Amino acid sequence: MRLMGLSPVTWRVERTGDGETVTTGKFIEPIVIGSFGSVLVLVGSLQHNSPFTSKIPGSWYLGVPSTPLPGNSLVEFLSRWLVYVGVALICYVWVKVIRLIRQGRAISPRALWVAFWAWVIPLMIAGPLFSRDVYSYAAQGEMVATGIDPYSYGPIALGKDPFLATVDPFWGRAKAPYGPFFLWIDGLIVKVVGHNPLTTVLGLRILALAGAVLAAKFAPRIAASLGKSPNLAFVLVALNPLVLFHLISSGHNDSIMIGLMIAAIAYYLEGKPILAIILAALGAAVKAPAIVAIGFIGYNWTGATRFSKRVRGAVIAIVITAAVFVALKYISGLGWGWLLALSTPGAVVNSVAPTAALAEIADAISGLLGLGIHFSTWVAVFRLVGLLAAGLIGAGLLLTSERRNIVRFIGITLVAVVVLGPVIQPWYLAWGLVVLACAPGKLTTWGTVVISIGAIVLGIPGGPSIVSWILYFTLALVVLLIVATKVPKIPPSIRQVGNRIIDDAVYRVVHAVGLYRDADSN
Repeated sequence: MRLMGLSPVTWRVERTGDGETVTTGKFIEPIVIGSFGSVLVLVGSLQHNSPFTSKIPGSWYLGVPSTPLPGNSLVEFLSRWLVYVGVALICYVWVKVIRLIRQGRAISPRALWVAFWAWVIPLMIAGPLFSRDVYSYAAQGEMVATGIDPYSYGPIALGKDPFLATVDPFWGRAKAPYGPFFLWIDGLIVKVVGHNPLTTVLGLRILALAGAVLAAKFAPRIAASLGKSPNLAFVLVALNPLVLFHLISSGHNDSIMIGLMIAAIAYYLEGKPILAIILAALGAAVKAPAIVAIGFIGYNWTGATRFSKRVRGAVIAIVITAAVFVALKYISGLGWGWLLALSTPGAVVNSVAPTAALAEIADAISGLLGLGIHFSTWVAVFRLVGLLAAGLIGAGLLLTSERRNIVRFIGITLVAVVVLGPVIQPWYLAWGLVVLACAPGKLTTWGTVVISIGAIVLGIPGGPSIVSWILYFTLALVVLLIVATKVPKIPPSIRQVGNRIIDDAVYRVVHAVGLYRDADSN
């Protein structure tokens, strides 16, 4: 057959004790195409003025000049497009592999792991892509290692320390919103590498890679527990461009949180709730969103239907979580300041978040009406409304959750927290998407694909504006359709078309959130 439309590939099926598999050699083309895409990204990012990686001296081993160099417009243009083409190739071949698995192609787990490492290694050679957050992590690790409380001060407290040179000035005074488990490990890395800034960044990226590997190990186990395809779960998690670029390459600590949370869910489904709560608590001690998993696992601890027994399980989960937090407080020497600094990421206001977009619209209207209400007030109001809405969605899903839908409901809750939260970053979307990908049905599979690729666009330079305009266009189209179906003077034929479109959209949304269940709705 012709795979990927490029060259013929022969699929030889072999019988093993576990069923039918295909040798790695017969899966070579997706491996090569994805690896080639990663190499293009690597080469494009090495250009001295690349906008995709930090070019501050000391940012990385390759592609960073010791002094600023004049740019060549042609070279810069070609390098930028190498990255775009490389990202597009990885997205393309990822979707193709998903389609092969859904078509019933037998691919061995070993072949999929080979693909993962072939795709990810060039990205690990490149400097941290699309974000400079890992440099802030390194500076916070230096603060911990030198005895400065990162919950009371920002990295600027380091003074003329070389760790500060690569930190984004926007976060120079920001207190760390991360839990003591992550910052303790962060400080240990700094000490082990002898307080070297660049080696610390390398260590943190390897830590992020370990988090993704952990998720990739346990995602198939979750899928198997729920009667879903383990291979499809692996591909949606490990080969997901959102994971490759915004968790692993960028070095975001969200990867560690997600890995621990996925492992926790797997152990819960395998009948080990205590271990599950401990792992989820460790995840929450990296970043707070993992608390969502603790709530769902605790509430469904015993599998009972009586509310009182469910509450008892939730209380036990809270006690275990508190014990883990207290133990980490004494092990790390850090206090509870991270709970007070959770609002730090909210300092960013971008119109991609619906709450910020609504605030901008309200500010424009209030300006026309001369109400004199400041933009920051509207932001605060809509963020509060968004968080309340996310809380209500999460509470509703929690109260109706059970073993067979717990994975889907945790994922939807995390997506709601991000979408209705103060700010949307590409790697934030991975919180819920990776969980949903562990129980892949038709809707969750293609929903994960669409949102993941959209998140990739969001993460490129200029991407937030593109995504914002797409959202605005979609919102305007919805408003026009509603008007077309409600205004009496609109011709009946147009109104009927609008009604059909709206009915179809509602049907899909209802399926997506799990309110209507069928054999392939999750």
